[in-house]
Amino acid sequence: MTKTETRDPQDLKLHPLHKKHIPQPDTTGAEWASFVEDIRSGGIVDPLAITPDGLIMSGGRRWAAAKQLQLTEVPVVVRPDGEAVLIIISTLIQRRHMTRGAAIYLALGMMPEFIAAAEIRRLANLRKGVKTPENPLKSPKPDQAASGPETVEELCTRWGISRDTYDRAVKVRKIFADPKKEDFKKAWEPKLMSGEASLWNVISADCGEDTDQSGRQEGIVLTQLELAFERIGKHASAWGDLKEGQREEILIKWRATAAMIPKPLRKTIIEILEEA
Repeated sequence: MTKTETRDPQDLKLHPLHKKHIPQPDTTGAEWASFVEDIRSGGIVDPLAITPDGLIMSGGRRWAAAKQLQLTEVPVVVRPDGEAVLIIISTLIQRRHMTRGAAIYLALGMMPEFIAAAEIRRLANLRKGVKTPENPLKSPKPDQAASGPETVEELCTRWGISRDTYDRAVKVRKIFADPKKEDFKKAWEPKLMSGEASLWNVISADCGEDTDQSGRQEGIVLTQLELAFERIGKHASAWGDLKEGQREEILIKWRATAAMIPKPLRKTIIEILEEA
C-alpha cells in the first residue's frame, strides 16, 4: 500500500506532461470559487500523486487551490516517474468536471508516451508472470483514426469509451492541428474544454454546419430541412456503394440535420421508420 505523506505546495510543480497537455483551471468563475471553498472547509481528501522529485502527476486543481488558500502542506503519494503518463491519463478519463469527449481529446495528445509506458508495464508484468493481452498497444498513425481495429478496440475498452468517440477525438485533433485553422481552434477548443461544445459540435462546425439552432426563423429551418432531406435521400440510395470513411462524413452531416428537426417531427419520422 502506498504511504501518504505531506508536502509544502510551494515545493511542488506540475509534471511537464501535465503542464503541456492539461489546460489550467479557469479561476475566474463561480465553479472554481466553490471548489476552493470546499477545500477551505474540508481540506484536501484525495492526495496528489507526485514523482520523487515533486512533480505533480495527478491533482493539479487541488494544488492550485491549495496555493490560492496559502496552505502550508497537502497530502501526497509518491509514485515512480515512469508511471506519469499512465496516471495522468487515468485521472483525466475519470474527471467529473470534464466531458468524456474532451478528456479523450486531451489524452490522445499523450499517446506516444502512453504507448511506451504501457509497453514497459506489459513487459514488466510478463517477467512477473502476470497475464497480459497478447498484442501490445500501438500508437495511431498521424493520418489515420486507428492503427488496427484490435489494438484500438482494446484501448477503447480500457478507457471505457466507444469507438465512435475515439474516432471523433482523433478527427478533432487533426482539425486543430491544421495551421490554416488556427483561428478555428482558438474559437472552439475552449468551448470543448468547458463542455459548451462536444466533439460532434466541433466537427460539424468545421464542415460548415450550424450547431446552434436557437436563432433560426421557421421559414429558414423548413427550407434547410427540405434541402437536407433531399440529400439524405440521395445518400440512402447510394449507401451500399459508399466506403466507411465516406459514410462517417455523411453521418456527421445527418447529425447536424437532426439537430434542426423539431421534436414533434422527429417523433413522426421515427414512427415512419419503424413501420417501414
